Amino acid sequence: MKKTFKVLCLFDYNAVTGFGTVSKNIKEHLKNHFKGDLKLDICAINYFGEPYVEDDGTDVISASKSASKHDDFGRFGFLKILNDSDEYDGIFIMQDLGVITPIVELLKNIKERRRKENKKGFKSIFYFPIDCKIVKNAADGLEFFDCLVAYNQFGRNEVVKLNPKLKGKVKIVPHGNNSKDFYPISKDDIAPFRKEYFGDNADELFIISNISRNQSRKDIPTTIFSFIEAKKCWNEIGLSSKPFLYLHMNPKDKLGWDLVFLLSQTKLVEGEDYKFMEGEFVSNEVLNKIYNASDLILSTSMAEGWGLIFNESAATKRPIIVPNHTSFKEMGDGGKRAYLIDDLIPCCNKVDSVIRLQSDFNSVADMICFVAEVLEKKHEDLYLLEKYNERIENAYKWVQELEWKKVCEKWIQLFKETYL
Repeated sequence: MKKTFKVLCLFDYNAVTGFGTVSKNIKEHLKNHFKGDLKLDICAINYFGEPYVEDDGTDVISASKSASKHDDFGRFGFLKILNDSDEYDGIFIMQDLGVITPIVELLKNIKERRRKENKKGFKSIFYFPIDCKIVKNAADGLEFFDCLVAYNQFGRNEVVKLNPKLKGKVKIVPHGNNSKDFYPISKDDIAPFRKEYFGDNADELFIISNISRNQSRKDIPTTIFSFIEAKKCWNEIGLSSKPFLYLHMNPKDKLGWDLVFLLSQTKLVEGEDYKFMEGEFVSNEVLNKIYNASDLILSTSMAEGWGLIFNESAATKRPIIVPNHTSFKEMGDGGKRAYLIDDLIPCCNKVDSVIRLQSDFNSVADMICFVAEVLEKKHEDLYLLEKYNERIENAYKWVQELEWKKVCEKWIQLFKETYL
């Protein structure tokens, strides 16, 4: 790579979001490899502090503060920086299609203006999730980018369906996992934390955890209503533990549901039946302990582009229940790595919602009770216990291949192919 190749980035950074986790790991491995030959300037979505420079020379500016015109996604500031400076050799964007496709024409104009002024152009990489089946205009203008990267085969297929010309252009790079952050902890070693975090009666609980952001598409109400149904049948099937729901999220996220109000309409009692995340942020160290302290991980998302909850449950050897659709279908591999719910249909596109039926809640509840019964009555059905252990080991082996160091070898190669 030539000396100090400069790339302007637009993505979540220094933020407690899935995007933020992914960008942090990609950035660190790129800088570790290219060192001073690569200069990254980051227009950081969901970072609201002052501009600063990191130890490796990376400049970080708040996306929301980067332009006079307000935009939560920092697009206007990003465009202004790119237009005002001709020193950038490339741009690297990580965001949803619907956020970026509206600015493609403006990116084209900047590139064309540079060409007419005999100034150097810039190459571009766009890394995007596909959460669900997409409408046609969501893929408009993607031909502009030099390199398109989807998270998985599901995402690639959805884009290529709308524009077959992109078939040879869309690459796949999965999300990774850091085994130093997420790893199994023995039952004895996690017991003190479990009691500290979930209460003195933690040994009596069967803890079901949904570790997601409280966004509309994550469909947290289905998790709650399914838990209520599971609770009803708990004693009927002879389980001696007490079901307990843990919701690791902001109960009043502006992008999601008012879960405090919703739960107030039920007979569930906070502290006895459920618990929210403590505070607004937990470290990976604590989050790893929360996974290990949980008996079962659950997602009832209506659409999922990747779902780091899957990586992290696999890395901590926790069983997970997920809908058998979108990216979860691919990750679950026909039930070889997870317990899959077929009845939870996905939303058709990101702005749609899905009306859940009582039968949907019952389906999730039945699966929760099934897993709980397998774990609590281990001696009664050795075949089911064997299949349970197979899922855990399959998922663990799968996630070992997704170490960020391995995943970022693909990013290093894509940077070389695109920008050199």
